[in-house]
Amino acid sequence: MTSRLTLCLLCLSLPLTATAGAAEAGRSAPPAWQVSGTARVRFESKIGAGVIPTRDFTRTPVNENEYASASLRLRLGYQAKDRPTWLVEGREARTFSDVRPNRERDRFDVYQLHTWLPLGALTGWSVQLGRQELVYGDQRYLGSADWSILGRSFDGARLRYREAAWQVDVLAVRPVLIDPKRINRSNDYDTLSGVHATRRMGNDIDGEWYALARNVRAGSPTAISPTLGGPGPRDVYFLGQRWRVAPRAGRVWDATAEITGQAGSVNQAGARLALRAWTASLTAGRTWPALPGQPRLGIGCDYGSGDGNPGDRTLRTSEMLFGTNHKAYGNMDITGPRNLRIPRADFSFRPARTWTVTAEWLGYWLNEPADYFYPESAAPRTAFGYGRNPQFGSRVGQEVELLFDWRRSAREEVRFGYGHFAPGSYVRRSVASSPASGGARSAQWAYLQIAVTF
Repeated sequence: MTSRLTLCLLCLSLPLTATAGAAEAGRSAPPAWQVSGTARVRFESKIGAGVIPTRDFTRTPVNENEYASASLRLRLGYQAKDRPTWLVEGREARTFSDVRPNRERDRFDVYQLHTWLPLGALTGWSVQLGRQELVYGDQRYLGSADWSILGRSFDGARLRYREAAWQVDVLAVRPVLIDPKRINRSNDYDTLSGVHATRRMGNDIDGEWYALARNVRAGSPTAISPTLGGPGPRDVYFLGQRWRVAPRAGRVWDATAEITGQAGSVNQAGARLALRAWTASLTAGRTWPALPGQPRLGIGCDYGSGDGNPGDRTLRTSEMLFGTNHKAYGNMDITGPRNLRIPRADFSFRPARTWTVTAEWLGYWLNEPADYFYPESAAPRTAFGYGRNPQFGSRVGQEVELLFDWRRSAREEVRFGYGHFAPGSYVRRSVASSPASGGARSAQWAYLQIAVTF
């Protein structure tokens, strides 16, 4: 139904495209057709964690995965000044020797199909219709999930007002669900709507404010088929604010701060629970531009509230909407911010013009030991000793990473890296409490990725 609605909206926009194009023909820049594509291949090795979350850090059963993934994206776009713009993007994704139960795979399908229409005499106003990505800020709450070879897109509409200092988006969209056997469709029972505003104060300071709602109805878990759908019923309302100070000539410091408050209600274990939760993020860094390699030292901390009183009818574990967790909460993809505080420190430098080397440390502590240790997404860990174990302390563990990035140009990129996660008292004692686990172990991760844009 949603796919048909998207196509109808695009077809209705064709007369608008022709009219606007004719009106602007005398004063617009020549139209530009753009054809491009991106091919990406990645090899990953995960040992001890990051494969099946309920088995993380257990010795038995084996929790290892060495696999390859590949994706191809092809794009056709049209862009010209003061005229409607178009983008059609197809994507195919495959994995090989992948033992995860939910493998990232999809036959060639429509990833994006949208148009931006200027609204005539309304200066600064435009509307986007169709299948599209949503990318805001650090992507902690709305992002394209670009580490995944599948990515993330939405069907719907976005109204935009833009002038010199402000950009305001009003959106109403539904997430697209990946169906490897059929044409991808959006979840008709899961709607994201709201307002996002950005104010640029000079070239290096941004402020963002957003009010978002995610309303999920009862049919979501089986939206596409009995085994393919979205989350259970919930009504989640987000209020958030983000500030960013970027480095510039003469400034060596950079910083970001973001905070959200969450309210609403969530279905859990057959009961409707009130939601009252919050999250916060703070990062800061200093760059030494005059030193060889322009080194940068950064620190930060993320916080996601937890539920310390599971017996009442209020859920205080934070929700994450449609964030991109990979880049924010550890490259090993073991956890997100729910019920965690995550201090971090990183150091990066450029030994050559085309190289960037980054070393990073992250620590993980449960905010509420009476709540669960949650994976990156989906349900909490409850098997092999995991659960609400306040008697085992709050220290989950620490992750260290060493990452290398080579870019000869914007079209060629090679990345590789290594990560090690040492479990803390909560993980070790939880896993040890289950004889079937064979005791706790550390986890390792390594990867190599090659991406070419043509």
